[in-house]
Amino acid sequence: MSTAIQQPTQSSILDVLFSLSSKIVQGATLEESLEFIFDNFAKVVPYDRIGFAEVNVEKQTVHTRWAKSHGRTRLGLGFSAPLRGSSLSIVLQRRQPRVLNDLATYLEHRPNSHSTRLIVQEGVRSSMTCPLFVNDQPFGFLFFSSFEVDAYDDLHVKILKEVGNQLAMLLMASKVVPVAETLPIARPAATPIQRLPQAIRPTTTMLSSLRPGMILDAPITLNDGRLLLSSGVELTQQSINRLITLHTQGFMSVNAIKIR
Repeated sequence: MSTAIQQPTQSSILDVLFSLSSKIVQGATLEESLEFIFDNFAKVVPYDRIGFAEVNVEKQTVHTRWAKSHGRTRLGLGFSAPLRGSSLSIVLQRRQPRVLNDLATYLEHRPNSHSTRLIVQEGVRSSMTCPLFVNDQPFGFLFFSSFEVDAYDDLHVKILKEVGNQLAMLLMASKVVPVAETLPIARPAATPIQRLPQAIRPTTTMLSSLRPGMILDAPITLNDGRLLLSSGVELTQQSINRLITLHTQGFMSVNAIKIR
């Protein structure tokens, strides 16, 4: 069961985000990243269940991608609903977390809400919905839910408002999607990469100029000193995209990498 938590410190929140960013740049999938949030975010906000739903901007729909609970899950993968006219569309418009601290009463006033009915059947009594935006476009929602009434307050809303953008970018970076969709960053035309003999002096390359196949000559660390990638690692397009995302979000200040 979820329990009230002491007010988390800034360092404890950053510790969770840094750990998540480290796992993502090393190849964690979206599902693995969400599992990490479920296992570690309790020091930030209380919950018995976390769900993630993705927004399809073109179709104006939202569909569930992942959910995990301390109890039985009824609202599982594949549930889809239109955004237009829904309460979630209002959450997107307001761009801030929404708290519902008595879902049973909420369901009485909205008996046609199938998703709410399923959640209540799971035993959920409170929820906090965090909208996620990437490049000013809606990406999805994180749903924190508790089996207790009145589980969430203004402090929890404030925390999620502060970390929402970082969570959105990290989760977007963990998605397995085409490169052009992951990070719309202009880059010079790619040229074939040839591995240089180890005797050649290492060079320093800007993040935006990294290419798959390059070999790290020095480890890459986060701002807190935590290791991201070790020396000798061969870069992939995925790891490059994620490094750029972490730099953009301020998790790592270095903008040039030593390569062989």
